[in-house]
Amino acid sequence: MPSDAFQIRALARLVSYFGWTWVGVIGVESDYARFAIQLFLKESVKYGVCASYTHFYPVGLSQQALDELLDVIQMSSSKVIINFSSESEMQGILREVRYRNITSLQWIASSRIARRKGEPICCFDCVPLC
Repeated sequence: MPSDAFQIRALARLVSYFGWTWVGVIGVESDYARFAIQLFLKESVKYGVCASYTHFYPVGLSQQALDELLDVIQMSSSKVIINFSSESEMQGILREVRYRNITSLQWIASSRIARRKGEPICCFDCVPLC
């Protein structure tokens, strides 16, 4: 599996490849997410991609934290969300998004949650970097 830094640079290229220039960036409160978001923001600027917002939420997402996160997402004009978290947080977020009928969003996740043993490699693992 490629290094975290390699994958994050590939994510920036993926976003650029699809022409997404205005994205939301979210992540769970962790060293990994802070590193990943910082690197993603640095790399994405090289491709003309700007962050509409960055938002960190706590591990063990409470309803209040979830409400705050979804308010940020809904108030933004960005329709693409880059997420750096674990699978359990992502499931909770997507469950609430579905419950609230929030639609027309593109969700991109780091391979830390998007790839499980026995599942195919995520599309951004396949984006050529040259």
